[in-house]
This record gives sequence, structure tokens and C-alpha cells, in this order.
Amino acid sequence: MSNTILKILASLGLAVILNGLEYFLKSDFLSTFIEEDLVGLLLTLLAINTATSTVISSKLEDIAQRTGADFSDVVKEIKFSLIEQIVMIILSIILLISLKSSFLLQSIDHIGFVINLALSTILIYSIEILRDTGVTIFDIIIELNKKDDGEEE
Repeated sequence: MSNTILKILASLGLAVILNGLEYFLKSDFLSTFIEEDLVGLLLTLLAINTATSTVISSKLEDIAQRTGADFSDVVKEIKFSLIEQIVMIILSIILLISLKSSFLLQSIDHIGFVINLALSTILIYSIEILRDTGVTIFDIIIELNKKDDGEEE
């Protein structure tokens, strides 16, 4: 759990840098991208991670049957990751609705910047989840290759 918090804080830090850069360069690229494409991108990443998680779970089950290893913690992490992504999609929709609220924008100073910062953090963290899933796949492939090399000898 503390690892997750650190990753979220790192994502927030990077989001601050990117949003600050966008502000100082007087660009609206990131804000426009997030407003127009974030939910679709998050849904796509969820689909990719769901498919990938299915493959990972299948390979882990094969390994567990051959070796008797217990991968219950890994399966819990996979489920947690998918839940995280669903929460980020729902939160993004709520934040995007709020970003278009003239009531909120007029009532609370700098709320647009805060919402964009939160949305940028979600984008960066979702990319981190995708990266983490990719690393897991490569780790499994390496372990499977080690097992195969050991069986050949």
C-alpha cells in the first residue's frame, strides 16, 4: 500500500511539473488532450490491462501447478490494479463534469487548475499501472525461460 501511495505522489509531482510547464509556456495541449481524450484513453488502458492480466493469471496458474508456488498475493495485486483503474475512470468523469461547471469555476479560486492537476495525475498514474503490468509480463517471461533452460540441461 505504501508503494501505491509513493507512486501516486510521484505521479502528482510529475503532474505539477507538466501543468506548470503548460502554464508558463501558455499552451493548452495537455488540458485539451485531457478534456477530450482522457476517459477514452483510460478505458483503452483498462481493456489492455484486463487482457494482459488474464494472460498473467493463466501463466501464474500454470507455474503454480508445476511448482506448487503460491501466487495469491499477485492475484490480489492484479485485482487491486483493475479496481484502481475503474475508480480512476469514475473519478475522471466526475472531475471532467466539475471542470465544465460554471458554478464551481466562478465560486472557487483556481479550481480549474486543481482539477486539471488531479486529471493529469490520473493520466500519469494510469500510465504507471500500464508500465507495471508490462514489467510483470517480462518478469514472468524471464522466469519461464529460466525454468525451460533448467529443464533442457
